[in-house]
Amino acid sequence: MLFKKHLLVLSFFFLLVTMIIGCGSIVPLSLPPQDEIDFNSDWLTLGRNNQHTHYATHDIIPPLEIIWKTRVKSVITDHPLAIGKNIIALTKNGRLYEVDYETGKILGDGTLGPAIDHVPTIQNDILYTGFSLGRKTLIGFNLESAKSNLQKEYPNIDTSPLYWEKKLYFGTNNGLFLCTNAGTGETIWKFNAKSPIQSSPAIENQSIVFGDDQGIIYALDATSGVKLWETPLEGNTFSHPVIDLRSCNYYQMAERFRTPKDDIALAAYRKGVESFQRHVGLTDLKIEVVEVPYENGSLPGYFVHAQNPKGKRAPCVVFFDGLDVTKEIQFVRGVPDLVKRGI
Repeated sequence: MLFKKHLLVLSFFFLLVTMIIGCGSIVPLSLPPQDEIDFNSDWLTLGRNNQHTHYATHDIIPPLEIIWKTRVKSVITDHPLAIGKNIIALTKNGRLYEVDYETGKILGDGTLGPAIDHVPTIQNDILYTGFSLGRKTLIGFNLESAKSNLQKEYPNIDTSPLYWEKKLYFGTNNGLFLCTNAGTGETIWKFNAKSPIQSSPAIENQSIVFGDDQGIIYALDATSGVKLWETPLEGNTFSHPVIDLRSCNYYQMAERFRTPKDDIALAAYRKGVESFQRHVGLTDLKIEVVEVPYENGSLPGYFVHAQNPKGKRAPCVVFFDGLDVTKEIQFVRGVPDLVKRGI
């Protein structure tokens, strides 16, 4: 009887291990080389970029129609990812699905871990994700070899990992926010928030921004982990922050038509220009800061490159501001829409 009991426990343990780490039906994928990844169409992380803007570079024109649909066995975390001809979808029960982009056919599927709450991130063919249950909660999985190359023990991870400068950033259920080496998983620095963290981090200009369950928003230096500021909000914070062009527009509107044009007004204008130029370094659009020759000097401007051009030479529209507008305000008044149309 004792032997049967031990055999039953051993069988259950083997079944549990197989369920948790079994990746037998996940197939190696053929991925595009890093220098051929199309960041205009591929989605490799939460919200498409590290600012989580969910910004698409192609027009989506209704009416829409269903091309294909595929059933999976659990709830998909946040949204799928796309790379090359592959859709990558993780589900709440810790399962990875590899789906053909054109047909919707499931190429492979298997269990990565016990439970996943948020979308993963893909960098250099490695899928990084965190588990909200278990012991080794940080994992790196090579999509081309279909093998795990990183497993690290941390508290339960309740956010999407953010990849930046060969580092991973994520929050845990005990209020610990961590920066780790993406190759080894070793801790580089850690920060103690005031409560559990379910708000996935975003980054702008080396500032990591996230929230905790008490409704406090934090900004940390991405290199050192030093706290730059914190702001309490009303209620809990579960959603991820979105860092966008909005701050530039706020500063521009605050200064517009303000009289007198004193040092305060000039400072607001400079803040707006600085915010826009930070956006230049973060956006998916290719924007060059230029000086346009004019009389005995030059005028500052921005040259925004066309996307999806139909010919070798794309048409060019010149915006020239006047008394009641600035070049930064003009940008948000339709320039991204022209760019997507090949102008």
